[in-house]
Amino acid sequence: MAVNAESRDYILELCEPFAQVMAKSMFGGCGLYLGGIFFAILTGDTIFLKADDETRDDFIKTNLPVFTYTAQGKPRSLSFYAAPEQASEEPGKKIMTSSLITTRAENSDGARMGKHSLITARHRTSVSLQNAFWKALGEIAARQGVSRNRLIGIIDSRRNGNLSSAIHLYVLDELRRQSASV
Repeated sequence: MAVNAESRDYILELCEPFAQVMAKSMFGGCGLYLGGIFFAILTGDTIFLKADDETRDDFIKTNLPVFTYTAQGKPRSLSFYAAPEQASEEPGKKIMTSSLITTRAENSDGARMGKHSLITARHRTSVSLQNAFWKALGEIAARQGVSRNRLIGIIDSRRNGNLSSAIHLYVLDELRRQSASV
């Protein structure tokens, strides 16, 4: 269903007090993003807000419909729930505010996830890490006099399991060693 431009503009205006929200075309409607984090889908006149562990119960208690679409002839759903018709009034305002606050927290520099493509000695790959871990890994590599890719290659050659998890553990171990020597 096509996006109603008036509804899109209204939702963007409603979000203004919290942060600059961007609208991008998707699913025949548009996705709403706060600092690159996808938090809502607008189709026609309906806005669907992203639910997480903290907000899902609020959506379920109000019997709000889940966003569904059809892919390969089968109905699919995402963890996005329709906002109450009066999103600018209670309880809609509470749910909208909660969704935006959660998105803003996810978007903080250290917590925000980044996907990084690289080549290790073993293969071409990509890792998803929070920015704080990516930055710390770069600092550790610099202190050791190697490139970040070279350090990831070393971690990759010693790992058992997921590369992202191995990097997280390596960074934590290095930070522990560093704080113990101070």
